[in-house]
Amino acid sequence: MTEPLYFLPGTMCDSRLWSPLWAELNTLQAKLSVDYDFIHLTIPVENTIDEIVETLAKQLPKEKINLLGFSQGGYLASAFACRYPERMKRLINLSNAPQQLPYEEIATRSKIIRWVETHGYSGITLARIRTFLHASQQANTDITDCIKQMDHDFGANALLQQLKSTTVRQDLILALTSLTCSMLFCYGDSDLLVDGKFFAPLLTTNTNISVEVFNDCGHMLPLESPLLLAKAIIRFLQTS
Repeated sequence: MTEPLYFLPGTMCDSRLWSPLWAELNTLQAKLSVDYDFIHLTIPVENTIDEIVETLAKQLPKEKINLLGFSQGGYLASAFACRYPERMKRLINLSNAPQQLPYEEIATRSKIIRWVETHGYSGITLARIRTFLHASQQANTDITDCIKQMDHDFGANALLQQLKSTTVRQDLILALTSLTCSMLFCYGDSDLLVDGKFFAPLLTTNTNISVEVFNDCGHMLPLESPLLLAKAIIRFLQTS
């Protein structure tokens, strides 16, 4: 039996984000009674998160689905689940606490938008990439080159569109506490964009939620720790 598992990427990320993770999942899912079909979703080009969610609702099947999102995609997957709980079987959120962005990240995004609109865009800097990675991975060229290439292929217009449409976010914690689908949240212990305190009230109010913290890992969880992440996802699929 085959069952789809949909993947929503993060800002300036495409299906290359998933390559290491999918390789590990394909090896491990032999243990499962269900054969999962991994399907990459492109984030719709819209002006607001509400509009993005509504477009996804038109694109995705009406029956209950398995939906995984990373970073920006994690927020969007959570927002979709809160808007359409009747259409969710499982939610997997990677490297994202579904709430307002930290003030520092909002300020950084505002600076990037102003700079690109004034001076153009020559690509993500290595310094910016390193803020997303654990210290042990900052010299890993397989990861940094992948991030650079995805960013280059999207370009300035995509960067501006994605930043402007997804920076304003609502806190989804209350909506998540009432969901009945199985939910898994994963994040790195060195992720500067995820506040681990967000998950404590979820764990105490909703038994359908589980959280996995990955040691020595930053924001780019699918690239930094694909094997351990794949094992966590397989465990979740087996038990949920």
